[in-house]
Amino acid sequence: MADLVPGGELLIGRDVRCEIPVPDEGRLSRRAVRLRSRDGGVVVTNLSHTHAVLVDAHGTVSRLEPVGPEGADGGFVLRAGSARLTGPSWGRSPFAVWITVEGAHHRTVLPGWTAGGVSVTAEPLRLQRRTKEFVVALLLCRHRLEDPTSAAPPPPVPKLARDVLEATNSWHLVRDYDVDERTRLRLTRRMHEHLKTLRAKVVRSGLAEEGAELPPMLLVSLLLDSGAVRRDDLALLSDEAWLERQEQQWWDA
Repeated sequence: MADLVPGGELLIGRDVRCEIPVPDEGRLSRRAVRLRSRDGGVVVTNLSHTHAVLVDAHGTVSRLEPVGPEGADGGFVLRAGSARLTGPSWGRSPFAVWITVEGAHHRTVLPGWTAGGVSVTAEPLRLQRRTKEFVVALLLCRHRLEDPTSAAPPPPVPKLARDVLEATNSWHLVRDYDVDERTRLRLTRRMHEHLKTLRAKVVRSGLAEEGAELPPMLLVSLLLDSGAVRRDDLALLSDEAWLERQEQQWWDA
């Protein structure tokens, strides 16, 4: 049994130097999973380049894919209650780790421990890459994706609106935005609506309580921690096919 202190992290893997070592599980990577305390919850991140990890939170199973070329990013956020970690096709394997979040206490245990009642768990926040909300989230978080150490605030809404139009090659709207006040107000209001939709999805995913304040910096942190936007998504900003689809959507914005 191991306690995860606020602001701390635990590693699970075959390596005996991990805080939770599982040396006898040959299908587990040396450093397989990272558990990190974050804002009263636990972020579960798959560190393996070869194996996926399954997170079963109160019967809802989520798959954390192996790490891509950009490295580990995002993961599953457990805000409260319990979750079970296993391998995706290891039905006969004894490997399983349970996590429970009770108030400010995060506890991780190996088989033999029985979790108490589950309260609320967060399912991974999914954003469809083809939607306007996704590109808004991507541009909102771009500075942190490019530099994870950045402490700069996200762009204010008027600048975010222009950044989105410019990034999606919506040059006709960029021109109107720069010279026409009515167009600028309309597109800025539309950007507020997309941000409102993102906040609603964050709440529905259990990453924030109903009615909670979600200022831009906190919204960015939740989007990144949940893996809703990832560093490798930046490649879409040079993907001509994706940009063309986005431009078509913004044409009638």
